[in-house]
Amino acid sequence: DYCQGHEPGRSTEARLLFVLSTHALRRGPWIVQDGISPIGKPITTLLAASNSTAGMPTLTEAFQMAIDHHRAGRLEAAQQVCEQILAVRPQHAESLYLLGTIALQQGVFSRAVELLGNAVALQSDSDPIGVRFALALRQVQRFDDAVAQLQRVLQRQPTHVEALRMCAEIAAQRGRWSEAAHGYRQVLL
Repeated sequence: DYCQGHEPGRSTEARLLFVLSTHALRRGPWIVQDGISPIGKPITTLLAASNSTAGMPTLTEAFQMAIDHHRAGRLEAAQQVCEQILAVRPQHAESLYLLGTIALQQGVFSRAVELLGNAVALQSDSDPIGVRFALALRQVQRFDDAVAQLQRVLQRQPTHVEALRMCAEIAAQRGRWSEAAHGYRQVLL
């Protein structure tokens, strides 16, 4: 039984975290891999206890580990940490955003749309999430939806260069040359 040693009455989530932590393996020094923190403790266990024990990584610190992995090109490790965060806190928009970004990098565009769409639903006022969601929509040829998402970003920040550039690129991709030229002029101003 994977849950041997757990206390009776523990929640299903706690048992799941116990199972994940007991099967975590360290694969390299100072690398979070398969749910192991740089200090060698299972991250799922640390996440479950983060509100009660001083000195253990908080959810924010665990997410920072995922970001560090992503920046270092360790996409699988970043993905695993984000998935474990979402197992504890399913509405963690930043983890959804990072997983969506990883899905884009891996060319899994429909998954990126799903993840980033969920992140936008949780943080509709986040320009980076909105622009990344538009990029995913563009990759699956949902141009009208992508432009609508970019327009929401531009309503909040009319000079957002990436949103302006992407609108121009989508116009060019669709053969709307006059609209594309106008968009590129806006980017240059």
